[in-house]
Amino acid sequence: MKIEINHTVAIKGASLTAIDAGRTLANQNGSFLADEQGNLNYSLKEQSPNFKIVMHSRGGLLSTVRFHLEDSHLSNNALLGANQIDIHKRENNRLIYLDYLF
Repeated sequence: MKIEINHTVAIKGASLTAIDAGRTLANQNGSFLADEQGNLNYSLKEQSPNFKIVMHSRGGLLSTVRFHLEDSHLSNNALLGANQIDIHKRENNRLIYLDYLF
């Protein structure tokens, strides 16, 4: 079943199931394309210009999404410290943007 949406969708929780739901909706309402530098960009479909996903997590933490990454191995220098997260939240109305994390 294809679900085309033209409004904001709230996903309660940040479990792997929530990540899967967000990923499925994102793929049905837009596409991920790599540019010349290899950076991945997301482009909305014409029929979904107002599509947006907001994830709500009571604890403010995301589950381990590395299983969805091409290279699932993380090195210590790839991890963010608590101070970096706090600064990002202060600068972004207490939100943590997925673009910042990934």
